[in-house]
Amino acid sequence: MYQRNKRIIYLDAFAGPGVYTGGEQGSPLIALKTLITHKVFPKMGGTEFWFVFIEEDKSRYQRLEQEIATFWQKKDEHSNIKIDVINDEFINIAQDVLNKIEPKGATLAPAFAFIDPYGWKGITLNQMMQFVSFDKWEILFTFMVEYISRFLDKPDTQKSLRDYFDTDKYSEFGSLSGIERRKSLRDLFVAQLESSFRHITPFEMVSNRGKTEYFLIHGTRNIKGLEVMKDVMWMLDPTGNFRFETRWMGRQVLFGSEIIQDLKNAIFEKFEGREVSISDIEKFVLTDTPYTIKHVRKPLKEMETEGIISATNRQRKRTYPSGTRIRFP
Repeated sequence: MYQRNKRIIYLDAFAGPGVYTGGEQGSPLIALKTLITHKVFPKMGGTEFWFVFIEEDKSRYQRLEQEIATFWQKKDEHSNIKIDVINDEFINIAQDVLNKIEPKGATLAPAFAFIDPYGWKGITLNQMMQFVSFDKWEILFTFMVEYISRFLDKPDTQKSLRDYFDTDKYSEFGSLSGIERRKSLRDLFVAQLESSFRHITPFEMVSNRGKTEYFLIHGTRNIKGLEVMKDVMWMLDPTGNFRFETRWMGRQVLFGSEIIQDLKNAIFEKFEGREVSISDIEKFVLTDTPYTIKHVRKPLKEMETEGIISATNRQRKRTYPSGTRIRFP
């Protein structure tokens, strides 16, 4: 992105103290470190990177400032990085932050907004969607489904939950329990985001005991953003301890032999009786399945070896470069 943009923004709306009690770094330091240790960062001098960290709690805000100062001892070497640490509640200052990032009426720079509330405190969906309504803005939102489910029926939470979901449909799920309640709450929140984002992907974060802890919900208007996020999640945990959905086609999502068969079946059912390009298949897998473009080739190779499909516009068998056409009987 640095090759096409003079400014890139990273916003952390619930930034935390920078370092937690166990010594692990928080998201602000991870984000800064990820940039300055990037292998091509020395070539990025022509792009300004603006980090905006918002933290409501005074003590956590002060700790975050200290940790950034300690981490950032050589900040003069990186004059193209700007950092703002703000002590306020995101819900109170969202518009002020936008006005500060860009003058009124200007086209906002590309931005990645990490919105990580504990529960639903400090968020109204309507305001958040206005905040991230710009074409080149993406979000990664922490949806604390277990915490929300626990307080779903409490009388004193109804107004804040209504603001959080921007609807009262969540109240219909009070009679549900377990996986059914979690899925319904997640689906409602995703549906509310669909008015603004073209591609929304919920990543189910599962503990090693098999319990759903929360969802990370990614929203983007650009299919390349979807591809990059999916690639990153699979790279971080190819074992499937995170899941895109609780189950897909009747199974937990793992990329083993059974799932290759499921992906083969899905591709064949989608394109049966047609001739399509490899890009059509890649787009289908990326947008309509839990998998990413990197998972496409192996099922296709197996289908071609088995004589199920045939391909043209390529030099070698069982390779699928751009422009390849594939026939499904």
